[in-house]
Amino acid sequence: MDTQSKIAFIFSQFPCYDETFILREMNQLKASGLPFVIYSLKSAHDKIVHDEAEELSGDTAYLPFVSPKIILINLYFLLRHPWRYLSSLAKVFAGNLKSSNFLIKTLAVWPKAVGFAWTARRQKITHVHGQWATYPAGVAMIISRLNGIPFSFTGHAHDIYLDTTMLAEKIAAARFVLTCTEDNKRHLLALSNGKLLGEDSRDKIIVSYHGVDLPRFKKPCTTYEVVQGINILSVGSLLECKGFEHLIEACRLLRDRGVDFRCTIAGGGPLEESLHRQIAESRLEDTVKLTGFITQDKLIPLYHQADIFILPMVPGIHWGIPNVLIEAMAASLPVLCTLLPSIPELIREGETGFIIPPQDPVAIAGMIVRLRGDEPLRRRVAEAGRRLVEEKFNAAPNAIRLMGMFLSA
Repeated sequence: MDTQSKIAFIFSQFPCYDETFILREMNQLKASGLPFVIYSLKSAHDKIVHDEAEELSGDTAYLPFVSPKIILINLYFLLRHPWRYLSSLAKVFAGNLKSSNFLIKTLAVWPKAVGFAWTARRQKITHVHGQWATYPAGVAMIISRLNGIPFSFTGHAHDIYLDTTMLAEKIAAARFVLTCTEDNKRHLLALSNGKLLGEDSRDKIIVSYHGVDLPRFKKPCTTYEVVQGINILSVGSLLECKGFEHLIEACRLLRDRGVDFRCTIAGGGPLEESLHRQIAESRLEDTVKLTGFITQDKLIPLYHQADIFILPMVPGIHWGIPNVLIEAMAASLPVLCTLLPSIPELIREGETGFIIPPQDPVAIAGMIVRLRGDEPLRRRVAEAGRRLVEEKFNAAPNAIRLMGMFLSA
């Protein structure tokens, strides 16, 4: 290992309840021995914090948006490195002119970005990485230009499909770009059209799947007997794009057909009240439960207790591979999901999982009844799903690969 290297990771907010996949990656990188610090652009205000985040709290730095010290640091860079400071500010200004929202927010974060550039100098940071393609990547690029060190960033979902202001310029300037699916890579290549990246465009954008801690998700004892009271699990933020109302309606259909079942929907969010109301109106209070916000430590036993996992996503407003699907497959659960753009990278119909039609409670209920009574099918699909996760989504070897990229950048 290059003992002179030290990486700074830029987050919009750290820790963040909804970003367990990034938290898992950071902990794996730390366990692998990568020397790094975290710069968080915002303070954390989540009511629930995952235990794993506590392990990184000592490596995390926060700065105010403006303070006497931040002003002095900006004056230092302006006077000592006027060309770097002014040209970087001009680039940021010009690159965000097409979006008043991005322009205002980027200029607001500029003093803090310069403050982190000063911190990076004092900590002898050799590479900086933005953990989203929007403001974290923008701040990483600013630090890179001010300090003359390379930067990279990861593009995940909305940050490369909706919030694309200055994205092509960031791709062109970055040493490399990580993204979590092959579908995302194709999108980024099309967005840049290869013109800004040169001949090495395909090598510059690298697919790095989000990994899981496989030993942690493995069921203590996996059985696939024909079950009477089937235990259904779904996990995610309670948002419209998750389609949980269709799962609840499928549960009503199961109840009306006399099927014995239990369904747990783990997660919190803005639709919690309306979903509770739907459950009550359908008289499903005894069989369908909402957990509210939940930590990973409490979530993993739910995977172990479940018989099948269902994610009835609404196509068109979701990108990437839902990380909870990977977790469910790691827990040797047969998984059902709607067909999202990147889902074929994880689910091969009837082999590693099942594709269900969108917004179709009748089809969901039908698949539950089918799987409930077909023990060989459940066993075969669950075991194949676990093998796929072991091959492509294992957090430990994925972290070793990432560490090599950061240290050699």
